Amino acid sequence: MVVKQRKNLLVENVVDPASGEVLEEFRLPPWWPKRLRPPRRLARGVSNAELALAGFAAGGLTEVARVAALHPLSTVKTRSQGNFEGDDIFADLYAGAGPSIAAAAPAAATYYLVRDLAKRAVAEGPGADWDALLVAVGVAAVASAASIAVRAPADVLAARAQLSGAESSIGDALDVGRRRYPTLVATEVPYSLLRLVGVALLDAEFPPNGRGVGVASARTAVVAAVAALATTPLDVVRTRALLATASNERAPGVVGALRGIAATEGGDALFAGAAARVLYNGIVVAAVIPLRSLFYTGLRDALILDGVFEFDA
Repeated sequence: MVVKQRKNLLVENVVDPASGEVLEEFRLPPWWPKRLRPPRRLARGVSNAELALAGFAAGGLTEVARVAALHPLSTVKTRSQGNFEGDDIFADLYAGAGPSIAAAAPAAATYYLVRDLAKRAVAEGPGADWDALLVAVGVAAVASAASIAVRAPADVLAARAQLSGAESSIGDALDVGRRRYPTLVATEVPYSLLRLVGVALLDAEFPPNGRGVGVASARTAVVAAVAALATTPLDVVRTRALLATASNERAPGVVGALRGIAATEGGDALFAGAAARVLYNGIVVAAVIPLRSLFYTGLRDALILDGVFEFDA
């Protein structure tokens, strides 16, 4: 989605996807050859603060709706991985929805904020000539780690409510989230990076050639389903980390946790909740990622073009 701001009959403004600056270009029909288009010129510089605020607002709004709609699948997955002792795994599927929805906006906004600023820093710095996939992977890893830091306490509260229905104190959630943060990063980020790299390699081998959002969604869903299944053992460790109650207990680490679960519960326990995870992360979430990205980019660019967060120096 490219948002354009019409200035007059001949000129319109757009936001550069790499730098976030407002560029001026001639209004030409879509079929006009790119090589014959006049070069764009800078219309207005966009400060880091303005870019960050626009990304923060757009990212938060796009994530709240997704989390609210898909929370039931998250509940089923958590119960499958956390030794749920209730009679009906499908009961009260919106348990823990409050913390998840409350954290969705700031966590997603943080992700997009860090991602956009990191992309700008790379584009304007020594990384301008780096491989595009390498840059995308690095930026995504940093942005994901920042997002996890914001929502870790809410994930603790949500997971405990989903599993037992019991409330947990905010102080305890903050403590567990802080102590288990390295584990959460190590168990969540690999899925995102596998999905990102997989889609990039698939697009390189079989170029989409402008086939639209439907094809992009299908490609992402297929790759993400494989990535979700492959990283299910890491997700089981993540769920157990969120449910940890002894704040003074030293975390065993990801490898130690994997070995411990396999030794005490069997190898099958490492793939508990795999079906729900593949359905949640591998199909439903991944299928809407292209649409979510389009909505985010369109909303962010509209905020920048309208100067909503532009302040006089």
